[in-house]
Amino acid sequence: ADSILAHAYYWKDSTFVTEFCQADNWNHLWITIASGAYLRHSADTAIVRLVYPVMKKSLEMMLTNMGPDSVMYAIRPDWWDAGNVYGPRVYITVLTIRAIDEFSHISHTLKTDEHELPGLLSIRDALKKNLVNRFWQEDQAYLMNKLTPFEWDGHFYSGSLVAAMYNLLDDDKSRTLIKTAENILLEPHIGIRNAMPDDFHLLEEKYNLKAGEAGRPGYYFNGGVWPQGTAWYIEALSLIHISEPTRPY
Repeated sequence: ADSILAHAYYWKDSTFVTEFCQADNWNHLWITIASGAYLRHSADTAIVRLVYPVMKKSLEMMLTNMGPDSVMYAIRPDWWDAGNVYGPRVYITVLTIRAIDEFSHISHTLKTDEHELPGLLSIRDALKKNLVNRFWQEDQAYLMNKLTPFEWDGHFYSGSLVAAMYNLLDDDKSRTLIKTAENILLEPHIGIRNAMPDDFHLLEEKYNLKAGEAGRPGYYFNGGVWPQGTAWYIEALSLIHISEPTRPY
């Protein structure tokens, strides 16, 4: 009834329960991104119009996490469901930029709430500018998360690849970021690791992780390979290859 996106529906103790997305849940953004893609490919305004109140509510909730430094904050990085450190995040910032673009397209197509678009696009522009200004570390050659506005997170996360995938960096930075991911996150026989270095089992207090929750080195969050990171890497590589000039034989 309140249009808040459901995150999961599962059996708990003695009944099925619905878990709803908290304000910084990345699914608020993915439903808008997916709906925008669906609309572009199908022209099915009827279905998208039904989902529209959920998308609008999701974007409103997510934007409560925009900090005074014009980047997005979240409890967890990337696709994690463990730990509890609320800080500036690359992945959520990138997805918010993309979600605003898609929501603007949807709103314009449906002729709904178009008067709100200038304000949203202004937020999008600030996020895009500060994605590089606040997160790019030249010495690491990567978009790095922060634990607080003033403390860097020393780990390399696969979610930063989404910035290259969505073409939010200039060509030089995209190539540099992909190369860094190749050097640090890529396990050639499997795919892209979730995060490196794989030392979260030694940092449970710092990241508010329960004992053993991150997994041992090379597993689960702690350097394990998850399929979406590999997909983002492939998509980012494809975009770079497409943008390269044709070379005569």
